[in-house]
Amino acid sequence: MRELIVLFWLSLLFVDGAAAVGNRDGSATVGPEKGWLIIQGGGAVSEETKKRFVALAGGPDASFVLIPTPMSDEEMTAGGFFQGQGRGWAKSMGINHVTMLHTRDRTRANTEYFIDALRKASGVWIMGGRQWRLADAYLDTAVEREIKELLVSWVEVLLARRFKVRT
Repeated sequence: MRELIVLFWLSLLFVDGAAAVGNRDGSATVGPEKGWLIIQGGGAVSEETKKRFVALAGGPDASFVLIPTPMSDEEMTAGGFFQGQGRGWAKSMGINHVTMLHTRDRTRANTEYFIDALRKASGVWIMGGRQWRLADAYLDTAVEREIKELLVSWVEVLLARRFKVRT
């Protein structure tokens, strides 16, 4: 019972603390109340960033989803994404299980295949590129909803593991 009370207060502290975080200029920061976002842009991904992402998602044997949709088809072909279904990326990240989700069709983004992959994932990596491709394919779809839900569940699972509370 004591662990549940501690978990409750810590979750309130985290939510309240997250809401109070601001930018350097004092403006408010808007983002998920729970979960982790690792924002990487403009350049190579550092080894430290890769390791942190993998650790937060549960380690190299966790289930990961790779979304290369912001890239052009030419970039995906040249990078071997279509042929390898993300296995080269997974190897570079040091992970063992990856499902690549890519479509330019909003109807396909609402299929059970996409929903199921995201529900099983503990880490989602969205490649860089033209973000309008991402919005055109996934905005207001099951993919967007499931990624948001994943952010909510990450903190609940991390806190439960920390305090050995069954979820």
